[in-house]
Amino acid sequence: MFPRVLFAALALVVPADDMKLEASVSSGSGKEYEFSSTPTKDNGVLPKYSITDTVTNYCERRIRFELDKDEGGVIAAVVKRGNATVPRSITMVRTTYRRFVEADGSLTIVRVNGNLDSSFNANRWLEANQPPATAHPGAKLEAELIDGGPTGRVLVRCVSEVTGDKEKGYKYTLTIENLSTDAVSFKLAGRKGLIEAKQTFTKSESSRTLTTEQSGLLTLDFGNKREFGIRANFWDRPQ
Repeated sequence: MFPRVLFAALALVVPADDMKLEASVSSGSGKEYEFSSTPTKDNGVLPKYSITDTVTNYCERRIRFELDKDEGGVIAAVVKRGNATVPRSITMVRTTYRRFVEADGSLTIVRVNGNLDSSFNANRWLEANQPPATAHPGAKLEAELIDGGPTGRVLVRCVSEVTGDKEKGYKYTLTIENLSTDAVSFKLAGRKGLIEAKQTFTKSESSRTLTTEQSGLLTLDFGNKREFGIRANFWDRPQ
């Protein structure tokens, strides 16, 4: 069965210093799904940016969303509070030292029974491959999965950090914090494991060289069909 034909809107918000990209789907009863992608510049000596992607569900049903390249997850149905209906969101945040560009994209909504609900264009900000960003002591790359909007409850935080100096060598440390109340299985860049609730995974490697920033898929499985795949940047593993 083909999905319903719905209205989709994509807009670059003005003024120029607000680079939020938005896409939404509506039916006769109002807005159903919404996506936004927003870059912001972090404070610091070297250029560093945060890219925030949020998917919002306005429907009275649990859904699974799918972005490009296996990114996606599940969002609960709206919450009724008296006469008010509160939408539910999932937010994915990552930082980068690379330039970013507007890229064509799409968002697919699937119902829990596996049936396709809708699919629509959803442009987003993505890191440019050139020029590469080289690690430097003190550099951190972070990624977060958030239940709610950008100020919601952080479920998982991933940090890739390089420390040390040229004389003594460098240490690359990957830290994944499970801030949720459930255990989570993860996979990222050849590493995998199970992190209990409120616990942390840490892995460090030493090197005499500085590597470059890479992008990968961080998969997170909380059980009970609560699976997510989020884009995460990290310093390449030293050889």
